[in-house]
This record gives sequence, structure tokens and C-alpha cells, in this order.
Amino acid sequence: MKRKLFSVSSTILILALALIGCKKNNVFGDLTPNTDRVIAEFSDPSPERTLAMDFSTTEKEVTVADLRLFIRSKPSGNISVKFAASPTIVADYNTANGTSYVAIPQSLFQFINTELVLNETEREKPVRIKLKPSDLVNDSYALGLTITEVMDGEISERSYQQFIILSVKNKYDGLYEVTGSCVDLLGVYTGIYPSVNVGLRTADAMSVDYLNPDFSVGPPLNENAYIIENATTGAFAWLFSPRFVFDPNTDKVVDILDNDGGASTGVVDPSGPNQFTENGPDDKVFTIKYNVFGRFTITETWTYTGPR
Repeated sequence: MKRKLFSVSSTILILALALIGCKKNNVFGDLTPNTDRVIAEFSDPSPERTLAMDFSTTEKEVTVADLRLFIRSKPSGNISVKFAASPTIVADYNTANGTSYVAIPQSLFQFINTELVLNETEREKPVRIKLKPSDLVNDSYALGLTITEVMDGEISERSYQQFIILSVKNKYDGLYEVTGSCVDLLGVYTGIYPSVNVGLRTADAMSVDYLNPDFSVGPPLNENAYIIENATTGAFAWLFSPRFVFDPNTDKVVDILDNDGGASTGVVDPSGPNQFTENGPDDKVFTIKYNVFGRFTITETWTYTGPR
């Protein structure tokens, strides 16, 4: 009886070992997993990142990305990782997404380092650049980064590139829903309201340019034109391209320039509140009343809907 029991137990053990072996082969086949390879990569796998900076005319150092060793890499010493800017990454992103970002010129920024040393105790380090945020307000800039060389290691096949949108914003910058009216003294034109996703784009620390993506009158105004409608025919016409200027102490609108920063084209009506109010990062409103060319009276309420 004991022999039979021993024989059965031995058979069960052999079958169990066989099943374990089969399971291993099903998962790995004839390959031996290699988890020790030294691989350098960018830590953020997202296809795009946005770096939002406050407006400033002072040169700043900012982190645009982070380099790291792959989580299972086991370096035996220091690993030198080199990287560079790549305008091609920006061009490829534009092609794939129908965007028109401009690769930031080398004249507008400087890498703090183009080579970082990683090891077992310092597995991740930031990629930092130096720039003046004020240099970036006149276009939609982006930075493409690519790992170019890894000494005593490998470049990641998946996370070797980064696309970073460089955004400079003051507190008024964003997307808004606009309600109100435009009254023509001659009764020919009227305003088009409500308007959603109207943008305010930072021009400097205390000024923002008007953007309305629903209308474009072609270069050089493009989305910057305030559009009015013929009350009889429904035909569109552009009125002007406003730049709102705020008082830094009161957040009141104190002037309305053409968005080239030249002479005033609008006159703030003192009977209106003309006030920007911020109760939180997503709770912003400003109301304004102003006159244009002595003929049009525009009264508006701008309610913040999100970042631009």
C-alpha cells in the first residue's frame, strides 16, 4: 500500500513540474528575459507636454523634461547621456496633428547642459534650459528633444523623444465665453454674441490680444479681428484688432490698443465697471464697456472657460 501511495505522489510531482515548465515556455518561449540592460529614456511617455511660464523680461532657468534610466536597468557605473534640440520633431508633430508650432530658434534659448550623468544612486535628472519668457510671446513655440547618445548603454526605442509646447501667460490669458452687444451709432452693424472659446493671448505682463478662432480675415490679422455683422444683409466686416491693457494695481482695463501695440483704437467708457476679477484659477471674469472710432459702443462680459 505504501508503495502505491509513493508511486502516485511521484506521478503528481512529475506532472506538476511538467505543467510549470509548459507555462514558462508559453510565456517566454525559448527566450531568457533580460531585465538588466542599461537603457536611457525620457521619463514622461506623453506625446506632448506643455511648459507654462509667467511673463517676465528676466532670463529664467526652467526644466523642460527629465531623463532617467529604465526602471529595471542595472548600471555598473556612471552612464553619460547626451541629448539635443530637434526641429524635425516639431515639424513631424505639426504634420501629424495639423498644428503650426514654430521650433524655438537656438538664439532664444540655451541648454544648461547637453549631457547628463546617471548612475544607480542618481537614476533621474532634469533637462534645463535658460531663456527670457518675454521672447516667446510673438509666436507659438515648441521644443523638440531627442536622446543622441548613451555611453555604456542604449537609447530607449520608445521614449527617446519629447515634444514640449512653450507657453508664456499672464493671469488674464485664457479662453472665455463672451456675451454682450456692439451698438452702431449709425445702425448699420451689430455685434455677434454670444461667442465661445474667444482667446486672450499674452502680449506682455499686463496686456492681452483678442483672438477669435471662429473668424479670420487673413494675414496679418488672422484670428485677431473683432468681427461685426451688417444688421440688414448679414455680411461680415472687421472692426479692429483689440489689445486690452490692465492696471497692475487694480486689474481695471485702462486702455485698448490695436494689437500691434500702437495707438489706442478704443476708448474705455468710465460708466462701465471695466474690471477683471479672479476668485480662483478657474474663476475669472471681466466686464468692459468701450467706444471705437466714436461710432461703436461695445459692452461685454468675459467668463473664463479654461486655458488657451
